Amino acid sequence: MVSIMAKRALRFLAQVGRNRSGVAAAEFALVLPLLAMGLFGLSQVGFLYFTYNAMLNGARTGAREIVFGRSEAAVTAAVRSQLPPWAAATAAITLTPNDDGVARVRISVPGADASLLQIVPMPETIDAEVAMPRVGDR
Repeated sequence: MVSIMAKRALRFLAQVGRNRSGVAAAEFALVLPLLAMGLFGLSQVGFLYFTYNAMLNGARTGAREIVFGRSEAAVTAAVRSQLPPWAAATAAITLTPNDDGVARVRISVPGADASLLQIVPMPETIDAEVAMPRVGDR
């Protein structure tokens, strides 16, 4: 009787070792959170880079407008038109028309406004500054 029980136990243990159903699902359940964090982090970095690049283009446009002698209101409107909608409303735009022959434009946006989801930590502010020489002043 003992030998029959021992054979059944050995047969059962051998079947458990061969039965791999559900292993892929368990591995996927372990890897999925890591993949999701990587995907959200990568999309957040891309969104941040897009916002920063738009801010640089806006600052460059603003400095060019200052050099051409546009009014402060026109320069501010030109800068805001270059910014994405989620950053344009809260952007702080600082214009320095003549800083020793250099036109400067600085744009500052709260980091939370450049975030898709409030999951990934962001910098407090995102700043972009462009300085362009005033050719006519030299």
